[in-house]
Amino acid sequence: MLAATRDAELRNALTSLISTAGAADVCVAQDGDAQAVADVVAEFAGVRRKSRPRPPQEPKVDGASRIARHYRFSLDWALAECFPDAPAVVVVEDDLLFAPDFLDYFGAVAPALERDESLFVASAWNDNGFLEDGDKAALRRTSWFPGLGWLLPRALWERELRPKWPKTHWDHWMRDKKTHRGRETAYPEVPRSFHAGVKGTFMDSWHDGRYFAPIRMNGEPFAWPAGAHAQVLRDAYEQRLADALNDADHVADLDEFRRRAEEDIWRPLVLWYGWTSRSAYDFEPPPFVCVSEVLHIWHEAVRAAHHGLHEHRLGRRKVFLVNAKESKYRTFKPGALAPLTQRGCPAVTWQDLGKEE
Repeated sequence: MLAATRDAELRNALTSLISTAGAADVCVAQDGDAQAVADVVAEFAGVRRKSRPRPPQEPKVDGASRIARHYRFSLDWALAECFPDAPAVVVVEDDLLFAPDFLDYFGAVAPALERDESLFVASAWNDNGFLEDGDKAALRRTSWFPGLGWLLPRALWERELRPKWPKTHWDHWMRDKKTHRGRETAYPEVPRSFHAGVKGTFMDSWHDGRYFAPIRMNGEPFAWPAGAHAQVLRDAYEQRLADALNDADHVADLDEFRRRAEEDIWRPLVLWYGWTSRSAYDFEPPPFVCVSEVLHIWHEAVRAAHHGLHEHRLGRRKVFLVNAKESKYRTFKPGALAPLTQRGCPAVTWQDLGKEE
């Protein structure tokens, strides 16, 4: 667990983590020497702590660079000293809370990382984990690295990540294609972690209120079925999606999509849209907001995306958003169906999304 100066948050995080099934060995890597943080760790018997001294010139370093340095220090310490024989470590921060089966989840999904070279890491977080009654046993794949409670294989750290660890914005670097090389992150449909920090280096009240506070983390003990990891292996995963898309109803109109999503049937529903993704959206919301608002998911198309496809539910019905221009699944679009264009989308401003600035 990485910590810095937030002693109250750290106490909550450690209390939550230690209450999860299987939490037998916890190490806290502290950035700096805040005594209040050290005192909190001392409250928990058996929890080990090591602090990273901050050089005199480091207060001048920006937050992203300081965090990247602390991550390298923490991961080195975790794998070399705390858990020298472990094949992997679970990485968390002091502003997270954890589901009762948080560690059981990683035990269930870890075999997939060992068997499937197309997987990168596993995360306990789902950026779009807003479903009230999601499938607790379902696993998903995404090219977007979510973080927020993740499993790091030792071999990945030692052979690839550590030699090239960046000096700043480590999480952006993890999402770079040069780093993950096309490999994906496995994650649960129902999140097993919860982000409890309203404010932070890169957090504000708007993002928290819209995309973090509404997350529906699993709150009950859950027994992961044997072989659960098999569903997220590449071949099985692709076959499931192909079967769903072949069996689905296909639409390209927002009103029709909303109406048909309310139908009480099990057949999947696909909304096809067709425009190039855009990541820069400082002055206006990105085009993806046109379809993301229908499902009340992140306005950033990359989050939880799997090759240009998003999987969600409305009511009982499984629904998909598929980018007909960029997704590798565009071949499943019925030939006569013209995808939704930006002209068919209502104009949306940041103010419409509740953002004041």
